[in-house]
Amino acid sequence: MTSPTSTNSSLSSSQRFQRFGLDDRSTKKIMVYNHPHGLITSSQQDLCKMIDSDPNLRVSRVPIPWGNSSVSIRQRDLIPADERASISDKPSMNLSLASINLGRLGHLKRMVGLQRELYVVSPESSPNSSPDNSQHVSPNSTFAPENKMERQSRPEHDSVAAGADRVQF
Repeated sequence: MTSPTSTNSSLSSSQRFQRFGLDDRSTKKIMVYNHPHGLITSSQQDLCKMIDSDPNLRVSRVPIPWGNSSVSIRQRDLIPADERASISDKPSMNLSLASINLGRLGHLKRMVGLQRELYVVSPESSPNSSPDNSQHVSPNSTFAPENKMERQSRPEHDSVAAGADRVQF
């Protein structure tokens, strides 16, 4: 199986748009959550231009529940549908990343059926990737050296403590 990065870089623009379920000629307004930047309203055409300008972006779609004014974005929502089956056994895929408030206009558009999905744009990454330094944490890099952990004398506290034995009741 090829990695997602090599797959996206080898696909033509139109193949990438089709893979993400986008129409590069559509001017229909859609709601786009750009993880981690926020919610915007855009056209599919503009979203395709954004994806074309940065081949490391991926797009997935999250259904907006009818009657809800917010959508919860989970880790699995950042993965396109065709790749979700391969990572479904990962426990962290159900973690909540963001709760997106659609606002009044977004809520009304959903109620009348104009907006059924939220497009989620995120940087491409592998679900198995992790920085090397987080996999091999050593106590030396986690804890401060002992000489820094020793209690340092602070004059303002020492004078209060010294005067405590002189208090008379």
